[in-house]
Amino acid sequence: MRLETTNFQNSRSHKRTLKKNHDVQIITLSRPQITPEKVVLYDRYVKSKHGEDQDKEIDNEINVLLNIHYGYSRTIEMDYYLGGRLIGVGIVDEGKDALSSNYFYYDTDFLDRRLGIFSILQEVELAQKLGKKYYYLGFYIEENPKMSYKKYFRPNQILDNGKWREFQEDEDFLLEG
Repeated sequence: MRLETTNFQNSRSHKRTLKKNHDVQIITLSRPQITPEKVVLYDRYVKSKHGEDQDKEIDNEINVLLNIHYGYSRTIEMDYYLGGRLIGVGIVDEGKDALSSNYFYYDTDFLDRRLGIFSILQEVELAQKLGKKYYYLGFYIEENPKMSYKKYFRPNQILDNGKWREFQEDEDFLLEG
């Protein structure tokens, strides 16, 4: 699923999320950095959101973070702070005419702030500032609640049989890859 950045408009819900997070400071890094603070945040996120085994090796988590942070040569990192406390880390990949959402992990103590939604809005804004035509949200799977939220960023397009087209929320379709 993708957005054309010039056509994107915040919904009322998006505007409420932006207002709720007016006090979040965002630091954008052109070169990602893994710090002990980010390792702890990622560990807490995975255990909270994905129910990962508590006995998981820290080395494995660091390897995952290495792939997330350094898996692509043109990666931008966006760090989210509230009162000096790191509450989220967003990773986007930069292409010639687009930014692509890669991964976002955050402090689940702040679920009421809708940090995942907030991060997408910040990434779209960054794409606009960088003059990118598109922002890619990644795969859309309607039946998966962890992915179906993407349909609320409008207008959007889906890749269907190798062609981009406007997505209609009420349609039944089978994406072929």
